[in-house]
Amino acid sequence: MDLEQYIIDQFHESIAAKMAACEAIAAPLAEASELLTHTLVHDGRILACGSAESASVVQQLTASLMHRLERERPALPIFSLNQDATAISAIASDHGLDDIFARQIIGLGQEGDSLVVVTQQEFSPALLTAISAAKSRGMSIVILGGPELDCYLAAISEDDIEISAPIEPSPRLTEVHQLAIACLIELLEAQLFGVDECDN
Repeated sequence: MDLEQYIIDQFHESIAAKMAACEAIAAPLAEASELLTHTLVHDGRILACGSAESASVVQQLTASLMHRLERERPALPIFSLNQDATAISAIASDHGLDDIFARQIIGLGQEGDSLVVVTQQEFSPALLTAISAAKSRGMSIVILGGPELDCYLAAISEDDIEISAPIEPSPRLTEVHQLAIACLIELLEAQLFGVDECDN
């Protein structure tokens, strides 16, 4: 195995995946930034959850909105539903894994808030129950996923936003989601705090 060539090939695959996804997700990603900006401007909060490896992307979103990406600005109200291991363990023990996010949404979510869901899975009962709980609380939904999101789309409304990257579940899809989240955060900062660079 040529180790150097393997690394070069991985970089090429990552670039190709991002190029394949960018035009497909640009418009819904921009719409998602507008929806979440509206949420925050009207004193709403963002809740976020992700399944499996997508939990790390949720943590990226949470840390960057709570702190910052590149520009100093006020902290923004966001909660990661993947973070509280004690709550997740207690809920899973008494109610089952399907309710680990939904139970938190019922406790934290309010009308006017938004839920961001990140997933590579075609089907996740925990995410479906989370979406159902969010809708019952009058929340908006943004789903960032892969090419197969049909089971989730049936649970959301026309006002919610689907961002479907045409990349099969893989490390490449994780990388596309990470870049999409970075773009989303920059767009939010621009719309909320007037980041001039976004207009260039």
